[in-house]
Amino acid sequence: MARGRHLPSSERRLQLIAAATRVIAREGLDRATTRRIAVEADVPLGSLHYAFPDKQALVAAVLDHWVVVSAGVAAERVRAGMGVAAAADVLVRAYIEELEDNPGEAAALYELVLWARRTPAATAVAARNVLDYEALVAEALAAGARRPVAVEHLREAAQLVITVADGVALQLLAGGDGARARRNADRLLGHAAGWLEALDGP
Repeated sequence: MARGRHLPSSERRLQLIAAATRVIAREGLDRATTRRIAVEADVPLGSLHYAFPDKQALVAAVLDHWVVVSAGVAAERVRAGMGVAAAADVLVRAYIEELEDNPGEAAALYELVLWARRTPAATAVAARNVLDYEALVAEALAAGARRPVAVEHLREAAQLVITVADGVALQLLAGGDGARARRNADRLLGHAAGWLEALDGP
Protein backbone atom coordinates (compact mmCIF):
# COMPACT_ATOMS: atom_id res chain seq x y z
CA MET A 1 0.00 0.00 0.00
CA ALA A 2 1.05 3.62 -0.54
CA ARG A 3 1.29 4.22 3.21
CA GLY A 4 3.89 1.48 3.53
CA ARG A 5 6.50 2.70 1.09
CA HIS A 6 8.36 5.88 0.36
CA LEU A 7 7.80 7.55 -3.02
CA PRO A 8 9.89 10.26 -4.65
CA SER A 9 8.19 13.65 -4.32
CA SER A 10 7.37 13.77 -8.05
CA GLU A 11 5.62 10.39 -7.89
CA ARG A 12 3.81 11.33 -4.70
CA ARG A 13 2.52 14.50 -6.35
CA LEU A 14 1.21 12.51 -9.34
CA GLN A 15 -0.42 10.02 -6.97
CA LEU A 16 -2.20 12.85 -5.15
CA ILE A 17 -3.21 14.56 -8.40
CA ALA A 18 -4.78 11.31 -9.62
CA ALA A 19 -6.59 10.83 -6.32
CA ALA A 20 -7.84 14.41 -6.30
CA THR A 21 -9.16 14.01 -9.85
CA ARG A 22 -11.09 10.88 -8.89
CA VAL A 23 -12.59 12.50 -5.79
CA ILE A 24 -13.59 15.67 -7.65
CA ALA A 25 -15.12 13.59 -10.47
CA ARG A 26 -17.06 11.45 -7.99
CA GLU A 27 -18.11 13.98 -5.35
CA GLY A 28 -17.56 17.46 -6.79
CA LEU A 29 -15.00 20.10 -5.90
CA ASP A 30 -16.73 21.34 -2.74
CA ARG A 31 -16.68 17.88 -1.15
CA ALA A 32 -13.14 17.12 -2.27
CA THR A 33 -11.46 17.96 1.02
CA THR A 34 -7.79 17.31 1.54
CA ARG A 35 -8.73 14.61 4.05
CA ARG A 36 -10.91 12.79 1.49
CA ILE A 37 -8.18 13.08 -1.12
CA ALA A 38 -5.56 11.70 1.30
CA VAL A 39 -7.83 8.73 2.06
CA GLU A 40 -8.35 8.14 -1.67
CA ALA A 41 -4.59 8.21 -2.24
CA ASP A 42 -4.04 6.02 0.85
CA VAL A 43 -1.50 8.43 2.32
CA PRO A 44 -1.35 10.29 5.64
CA LEU A 45 -2.85 13.77 5.53
CA GLY A 46 0.55 15.16 6.47
CA SER A 47 2.05 13.69 3.30
CA LEU A 48 -0.51 15.55 1.23
CA HIS A 49 0.27 18.84 2.92
CA TYR A 50 3.98 18.21 2.51
CA ALA A 51 3.46 17.93 -1.26
CA PHE A 52 0.83 20.68 -1.50
CA PRO A 53 0.47 23.43 1.12
CA ASP A 54 -3.31 23.63 0.70
CA LYS A 55 -6.27 22.45 -1.37
CA GLN A 56 -5.94 25.39 -3.74
CA ALA A 57 -2.38 24.43 -4.69
CA LEU A 58 -3.45 20.82 -5.27
CA VAL A 59 -6.42 21.85 -7.41
CA ALA A 60 -4.18 24.11 -9.51
CA ALA A 61 -1.76 21.20 -10.01
CA VAL A 62 -4.63 18.94 -11.09
CA LEU A 63 -5.74 21.47 -13.67
CA ASP A 64 -2.23 21.94 -15.06
CA HIS A 65 -1.49 18.21 -15.14
CA TRP A 66 -4.62 17.05 -16.91
CA VAL A 67 -4.46 19.74 -19.56
CA VAL A 68 -0.96 18.54 -20.46
CA VAL A 69 -2.08 14.90 -20.39
CA SER A 70 -5.19 15.41 -22.53
CA ALA A 71 -3.31 17.48 -25.09
CA GLY A 72 -0.50 14.91 -25.17
CA VAL A 73 -2.86 11.98 -25.72
CA ALA A 74 -4.44 13.77 -28.68
CA ALA A 75 -1.12 14.90 -30.15
CA GLU A 76 0.14 11.30 -30.24
CA ARG A 77 -2.32 10.65 -33.07
CA VAL A 78 -1.05 13.42 -35.31
CA ARG A 79 1.15 12.17 -38.14
CA ALA A 80 3.88 14.26 -39.70
CA GLY A 81 2.82 15.72 -43.04
CA MET A 82 -0.87 14.89 -42.71
CA GLY A 83 -1.78 18.58 -43.01
CA VAL A 84 -3.13 21.13 -40.57
CA ALA A 85 -6.77 20.46 -41.47
CA ALA A 86 -6.40 16.71 -40.96
CA ALA A 87 -4.49 17.26 -37.72
CA ALA A 88 -7.26 19.52 -36.44
CA ASP A 89 -9.81 16.80 -37.16
CA VAL A 90 -7.67 14.17 -35.41
CA LEU A 91 -7.24 16.35 -32.32
CA VAL A 92 -10.95 17.03 -31.95
CA ARG A 93 -11.90 13.38 -32.50
CA ALA A 94 -9.30 12.24 -29.98
CA TYR A 95 -10.71 14.69 -27.45
CA ILE A 96 -14.24 13.36 -27.99
CA GLU A 97 -13.01 9.79 -27.47
CA GLU A 98 -11.22 10.83 -24.29
CA LEU A 99 -14.45 12.35 -23.00
CA GLU A 100 -16.37 9.18 -23.79
CA ASP A 101 -13.78 7.05 -22.01
CA ASN A 102 -13.41 9.34 -18.96
CA PRO A 103 -16.54 11.51 -18.62
CA GLY A 104 -16.07 11.97 -14.88
CA GLU A 105 -12.54 13.30 -15.23
CA ALA A 106 -13.59 15.58 -18.09
CA ALA A 107 -16.45 17.02 -16.03
CA ALA A 108 -14.03 17.54 -13.13
CA LEU A 109 -11.68 19.52 -15.35
CA TYR A 110 -14.43 21.87 -16.49
CA GLU A 111 -15.47 22.32 -12.87
CA LEU A 112 -11.88 23.22 -12.01
CA VAL A 113 -11.68 25.76 -14.83
CA LEU A 114 -14.83 27.48 -13.55
CA TRP A 115 -13.47 27.40 -10.01
CA ALA A 116 -10.22 29.02 -11.14
CA ARG A 117 -12.09 31.74 -13.01
CA ARG A 118 -14.15 32.74 -9.98
CA THR A 119 -11.40 32.41 -7.37
CA PRO A 120 -9.32 35.61 -7.23
CA ALA A 121 -6.18 33.82 -6.06
CA ALA A 122 -6.47 31.31 -8.93
CA THR A 123 -7.29 33.57 -11.89
CA ALA A 124 -3.65 33.56 -12.93
CA VAL A 125 -3.78 29.75 -12.97
CA ALA A 126 -6.78 29.84 -15.29
CA ALA A 127 -5.14 32.35 -17.61
CA ARG A 128 -1.89 30.39 -17.77
CA ASN A 129 -3.83 27.19 -18.31
CA VAL A 130 -5.54 28.60 -21.40
CA LEU A 131 -2.26 29.75 -22.89
CA ASP A 132 -0.51 26.46 -22.12
CA TYR A 133 -3.29 24.42 -23.71
CA GLU A 134 -3.31 26.67 -26.77
CA ALA A 135 0.46 26.26 -27.13
CA LEU A 136 0.25 22.47 -26.85
CA VAL A 137 -2.45 22.27 -29.53
CA ALA A 138 -0.47 24.64 -31.78
CA GLU A 139 2.58 22.38 -31.41
CA ALA A 140 0.51 19.35 -32.43
CA LEU A 141 -0.82 21.18 -35.49
CA ALA A 142 2.71 22.24 -36.43
CA ALA A 143 3.84 18.63 -36.14
CA GLY A 144 1.22 17.62 -38.69
CA ALA A 145 1.78 20.50 -41.10
CA ARG A 146 3.07 19.83 -44.62
CA ARG A 147 5.30 22.89 -44.46
CA PRO A 148 6.24 25.54 -41.86
CA VAL A 149 3.29 27.68 -40.77
CA ALA A 150 3.52 31.13 -39.21
CA VAL A 151 3.25 31.09 -35.42
CA GLU A 152 0.28 33.46 -35.38
CA HIS A 153 -1.62 31.23 -37.82
CA LEU A 154 -0.91 28.15 -35.74
CA ARG A 155 -2.18 29.98 -32.68
CA GLU A 156 -5.39 30.95 -34.49
CA ALA A 157 -5.86 27.39 -35.70
CA ALA A 158 -5.31 26.08 -32.15
CA GLN A 159 -7.93 28.48 -30.84
CA LEU A 160 -10.37 27.16 -33.44
CA VAL A 161 -9.65 23.54 -32.49
CA ILE A 162 -10.16 24.29 -28.79
CA THR A 163 -13.38 26.18 -29.47
CA VAL A 164 -14.82 23.28 -31.46
CA ALA A 165 -13.61 20.68 -28.94
CA ASP A 166 -15.02 22.54 -25.94
CA GLY A 167 -18.34 23.17 -27.66
CA VAL A 168 -19.00 19.55 -28.56
CA ALA A 169 -17.54 18.41 -25.24
CA LEU A 170 -20.17 20.28 -23.26
CA GLN A 171 -22.89 18.81 -25.50
CA LEU A 172 -21.45 15.35 -24.96
CA LEU A 173 -21.16 15.71 -21.20
CA ALA A 174 -24.72 17.02 -20.99
CA GLY A 175 -26.34 14.55 -23.34
CA GLY A 176 -23.95 11.65 -23.71
CA ASP A 177 -24.44 11.44 -27.49
CA GLY A 178 -21.02 10.81 -29.05
CA ALA A 179 -22.42 10.44 -32.58
CA ARG A 180 -24.02 13.86 -32.40
CA ALA A 181 -20.80 15.36 -31.03
CA ARG A 182 -18.86 13.96 -33.98
CA ARG A 183 -21.41 15.20 -36.51
CA ASN A 184 -21.33 18.70 -35.06
CA ALA A 185 -17.54 18.71 -34.93
CA ASP A 186 -17.41 17.61 -38.58
CA ARG A 187 -19.78 20.40 -39.58
CA LEU A 188 -17.84 23.06 -37.72
CA LEU A 189 -14.46 21.94 -39.00
CA GLY A 190 -15.94 21.54 -42.47
CA HIS A 191 -16.85 25.22 -42.51
CA ALA A 192 -13.26 26.07 -41.60
CA ALA A 193 -11.62 23.46 -43.85
CA GLY A 194 -10.72 25.88 -46.63
CA TRP A 195 -8.92 28.22 -44.26
CA LEU A 196 -7.14 25.37 -42.45
CA GLU A 197 -6.04 23.73 -45.70
CA ALA A 198 -4.68 27.03 -46.99
CA LEU A 199 -2.32 27.31 -44.02
CA ASP A 200 0.00 24.60 -45.33
CA GLY A 201 -1.41 23.79 -48.75
CA PRO A 202 0.69 23.57 -51.91
